[in-house]
Amino acid sequence: MTIELADQQLAGLLMITICPITYVLAAVVLIFRWFQTLCESQSNNAASAFAPEHSSWQSR
Repeated sequence: MTIELADQQLAGLLMITICPITYVLAAVVLIFRWFQTLCESQSNNAASAFAPEHSSWQSR
């Protein structure tokens, strides 16, 4: 009887801990990808800001 109860308690502990960890892991992956694309877009914008195509002082 005690072995079955211990098995049920272990299964309950696994369900309580492992299931939320999958959601946290998925959120971390999504946030990492979001920040990665944000940094890439900012670096592209910064590169284009430092190298303007048509500058007013060059045309004089």
